This record gives sequence, C-alpha cells and structure tokens, in this order.
Amino acid sequence: MATKIPILTYHRVHLDHDITLPDDRGRVNLSQFQRQMDYLAASGVHVVTHQNIAAWICDGETLPDRSVALDFDDNRLNVLENAFPVMRERGFRGTVFTVTYLADGKPPPHMEGYPAMGWPDLIQLRDAGWCVAPHTMRHLTLAGPNRKIKDLEEAREEMAGSLERIREVTCMDTPYFAYPEGCWDEEVEAIAKTLFKTARHWQTEETDPFPVATRETDPFRLVGINVAFDMTMERFQQIIDTAC
Repeated sequence: MATKIPILTYHRVHLDHDITLPDDRGRVNLSQFQRQMDYLAASGVHVVTHQNIAAWICDGETLPDRSVALDFDDNRLNVLENAFPVMRERGFRGTVFTVTYLADGKPPPHMEGYPAMGWPDLIQLRDAGWCVAPHTMRHLTLAGPNRKIKDLEEAREEMAGSLERIREVTCMDTPYFAYPEGCWDEEVEAIAKTLFKTARHWQTEETDPFPVATRETDPFRLVGINVAFDMTMERFQQIIDTAC
C-alpha cells in the first residue's frame, strides 16, 4: 500500500518543433514526455487522480504502492492532442485543472497564448477516467505580490464559480482545487476549506527531499512538483525512484 505519493504537475506538452518563449517553464516536449511515461510504465508505477488522493487522505482508502499523480493545469489543447494518447497507451489517467472561461471559449486576455480544451474535449477525458477539477474561472492569481483579485469575495466567486460550472457541464462532483500560479495565503485557504476537499499548489524550485503527499499531509496544502523542459531525465528518474 502507498505511504507517499509524488504529484507531478505539467502545463503543456508541445511537439518538439513548436516555438514558444525562451525559458518556458510551462512546456515539456512530446519526446521528453514519452520517455517519462515509458519510465513510469517500466517502473510499475500506478497513476492516480486527485479523486483517489482525496479518498486516500480524507477517507482512509488504500492506494497501490508506487503511486504517482499526473496533473495538467490550465486545460490546454495540446494536453489532449499530445499527452492523452501517450498516457492512454499505457493505461494512465490524469487530473486536468480547468479554467472554466477557457473551456467556455472566453479566454481572459492573459491566457490567449495557447489553444484550450473546450467542454467536449474535457468530456472526452472524463469518459476516459480522468478527473476534471476546478482551477478558477479566469485564472486570477489569488494571493501574493501578483494578486489579481479585487477582494476575497472575488476570490470566492472565482473558486466557487469554477466548481459549479464543472459540475453543471460534466455532471460530476470534483471538489479538488489547484491555486492559479500556485499562490495562496491563509485567507484564501479558509475559503478553499468551505468549498473543496483538497487544494494543491506547486513549486518550481528543485528541492531534496522532493515534496510528497502522505496520509498526514494537510489536504489543503498538497504540493505539486513542476515538470518542465529543463528537468533532465536523470532528475525525473530520481524523483520516481526516491519519492514513490
């Protein structure tokens, strides 16, 4: 049975020849992603969703040894086009943290850079066993120096609105939240506790030991390990071999 679970957080999976901004910390290349998924499959890893994590931490359910969560923030279309087929071939499922304005076809100006999955795409993932979970309505940063909300009431609207919209369209209850940009504070966390069962932020810095979820982890302070193009395969293997 699992005693610890690393949460790997992706944003976009690009074809190798795609051009994006230099030092793009939201990008992995498809060939890189394929190697990573091959390593998980060869290592006998079990891939779980945030629905499984919540049941494990909050409800006392068991999970297989060597479990890993694969998260995809921002419902970008290239996750469906590129990551999904690779994962499906290996029997893996993910959690896609969804900005509902993107799914509605109303991208906020700061999120227009890459095509997004709409609801039919997300329903396809749902039907394949993925978890479609809330990531606010407009991806407004909720805390910190780059905070984009006017007040806490707007924060609540962003959080609750995304949860309700996902329930409305997918007919599923997925109260597992991811903070935009990984930014939160205790006031925002207090709101999250009234709406969700778990909440996750993420880190970009390399640390040892790697952050993992355990049964003792505060379910509102789950930490994702950001996976981007600059993560070497050796580093990825080290995470899996030591954190699972």
